[in-house]
Amino acid sequence: MDPKRDTRKPSNLHRVIKFYEEHAKDYDKDYEEDNWRLYDDLTWHFMAPYIPAVDPAVAGTRGAPVALDAGGGTGKWSIKLAKLGFRVTCTDISRQMLDQARAKAAVEGLEGRIDFRLLDARDMPGIASESCDLVLAVGDLVSYALDDDLVVGELFRVCKPGCHCIASVDNTFSYLILQLKSERWELIDDLLDNKVTDYSSPHPVRTYLPADLGALFERHGFAVEQVAGKPVITNTVSKRVRRLKLEQHYEELLELEKRFGADPAFVGHGGHLQIAARKPA
Repeated sequence: MDPKRDTRKPSNLHRVIKFYEEHAKDYDKDYEEDNWRLYDDLTWHFMAPYIPAVDPAVAGTRGAPVALDAGGGTGKWSIKLAKLGFRVTCTDISRQMLDQARAKAAVEGLEGRIDFRLLDARDMPGIASESCDLVLAVGDLVSYALDDDLVVGELFRVCKPGCHCIASVDNTFSYLILQLKSERWELIDDLLDNKVTDYSSPHPVRTYLPADLGALFERHGFAVEQVAGKPVITNTVSKRVRRLKLEQHYEELLELEKRFGADPAFVGHGGHLQIAARKPA
């Protein structure tokens, strides 16, 4: 399906596509900052326990486990999984983002291990049901698509029984704090009622509290195994102070985030939320 021609219902896609078309070439530069490096390190830390091991004898071959990186963008996680030996399908709605991912995979010599597809995650008929040993949607795909039931339904469909899906979303709490700091009182009721906002974002996003996120995955049949916040401590200080502290004490702050990120007392403070859910065998 060409996502630009999908007219089933009003959606967010045209604004998301436009943003990534304009920023694809420079997109990865943002993640060179310590704040986003921390975010990536936490994404991988909370993801790693749910990544199945790959037998070295089949790594990179047709017998290797299959991973879907939905909304994979410039291929950051697809490339890491391919290096572990997975056969990876990296999907995105932006052709320009996939072009960047292909170029990076070529530099790494991984072209044969990653299949890049222009796809709308709400409808992925080209990916067979129960064909993926690992399913990722960690670039806030669920938040950006708005049609979260369609997306999570597809993630459940393609996931093999007994295997895991890992996804990240925007946290309602973090947007609430932004609006309070800016004294945008008129926006707060709408955020809390509808959980959708485009405040400080180039396109609307659907936000979640930890309980909302768990309920979304459970109603599609997943068993939730973990919800973590990313980050839960460093995002509570001002950007200027945060930047300085990360420059001086990156490893110490990373260890604190790893320690408390999945603690139920801290999860709700996360800038983003990450869920690990298993499709029952």
